[in-house]
Amino acid sequence: MQSATTPDDILGRLVLASGAKNELGLAAFLGISAQSIYNARKKNKIPPAWGVEISKTFNVSSDWIFFGRGSMHPQNSPETTDSPPICSRCIKLENKLEKVENQRDDLAAENRRLWKENAALREENATLRERQRKEDQASLFDERKDFRRNDEPLQTRPLSRE
Repeated sequence: MQSATTPDDILGRLVLASGAKNELGLAAFLGISAQSIYNARKKNKIPPAWGVEISKTFNVSSDWIFFGRGSMHPQNSPETTDSPPICSRCIKLENKLEKVENQRDDLAAENRRLWKENAALREENATLRERQRKEDQASLFDERKDFRRNDEPLQTRPLSRE
């Protein structure tokens, strides 16, 4: 028997229970980014707060959401579950933690982008400095170059009569 607790299964039940058309609609309903859903699937960890939020809002069995057991709506289920409710403070903390993790991921991505940009600028700077050095070196041997500055008059020494 195949487990119905994979992230894809749970996300599918969350989408179905919320009435959203897809995961993007689920993300909008939960007030999270689509990237959060992608990350949860990638890490194989669906935050419990998502299921609790959908369960409370749409009167859906959390057992059905997380494990695929029983019916979708508790009043249609012959058995009752005596699972302890998750406190609202825990849900808030879970949501806050998720936002902080998303911000950290965004900052890490921005940091990687800036490091790449910095490396490209350093390489460009080194190339320009090398080009300038070669031009300066070549100009030392250029016979046509006038080494006098334009604002300096030509210095002449008076002829001495001896």
